[in-house]
This record gives sequence, C-alpha cells and structure tokens, in this order.
Amino acid sequence: MKRPTQRAKTTLREIILLSLFAALFIVSKEVLAALPNIELVTVLIILLTHNVGLKALWSVYTFVAAQLLLYPTGVWMISYLYVWAILVLVICAVRRFGSPAIYTVIAGIFGILFGVLSSIPNFFIGGVGFGVSWIASGLGFDVIHCISNILTTALLFYPLNRVMQKIK
Repeated sequence: MKRPTQRAKTTLREIILLSLFAALFIVSKEVLAALPNIELVTVLIILLTHNVGLKALWSVYTFVAAQLLLYPTGVWMISYLYVWAILVLVICAVRRFGSPAIYTVIAGIFGILFGVLSSIPNFFIGGVGFGVSWIASGLGFDVIHCISNILTTALLFYPLNRVMQKIK
C-alpha cells in the first residue's frame, strides 16, 4: 500500500500517453493555425487532465517548449509558461465532480480570459495603458476563442473521454 506522502510513480504506459498528447497538442495547433483562435489544445488539455491530473503538465510543457522553438520570440512566450498551467490547475480542482457540461463552461471562460491572462506581461512591460489596450484590441479574438472552445469541448470531450477510458 502506498503511503500518503509517497509520490505516485509514472508508468511506461503513462509516459507514452503523455508523449502522445504532447504530439497531439502540437499537431492540432499547427493544423488549425490558419484559423484565428480556433484550436483543439484546450479540449485536449481538459481531457488529459481529467484522466491523469497534474501529470498533464508534462505534456503541456512539452507543447510549450515546442511552441517556443517553432515560433519567433515575443511577449506571448512569457504567457505560455503560465496560461496553459492555469487550465490544468482549474481542471484538477474540479475533476472529482467534472462533467462534460462543467468542462464546456470552463473551456468557454478560458477562451474569453485567454487574452486577459496573456496580457499580464504587457502591464509590466508597457504599463496599465498598454495592458488595457492589448486586452481591448484582442477582445474580438477572445470571443471567437470562447465560442470555439465551447463548441469543441461540447462536441468532443465525451466521445474522446470514452476512447481514453478504453486505452487508459
């Protein structure tokens, strides 16, 4: 029996699953890159976190590292270091009673707040005016992000979770 203070060991099966999801995050983002703020990364992170908890951070930070290597340097790099981790932490907090409906609401809220969360470094770099203008200029994209997250999570979470239950 495992003592409460012992850390759960990661199995080879989990390492493969986490690696597969990191690849899915990267590929799905690149495939949909031409569409503004329409992505599958959010629903995939929710799905993975629902099933493996904080271990999902391994996949998330592999994805973030790949994004840092694939795209030019910018302020967005700073926000990627914490924005996706916030989603993982929120899902971990509710996963005990998580349902597709709860996850869909969280995905929508995450979509609308993504720009706000991403603008935090701008407040430090350019002051309040710059931070607020960044949020205001991206609001239309955040609405698209919110709607697309709601639709993708509502349509995909349940069937993908059924597949996860079979392979887990």
